[in-house]
Amino acid sequence: MIQALLTKHNISDPELKSQQAELIFNGLLASLQITKNTQLIPMAKAMYLDAIFKD
Repeated sequence: MIQALLTKHNISDPELKSQQAELIFNGLLASLQITKNTQLIPMAKAMYLDAIFKD
């Protein structure tokens, strides 16, 4: 679904970027389950957006 959205909005290299974004999201979920450290959320958000919008 992320890849389709990136493609729809003409984001370059949507397949790679959607895979990177998914890894970041899944890593955040796993980390939160283990550590309960909600301070990781803003860091993951910045990484997620960087993965999608970097050139």
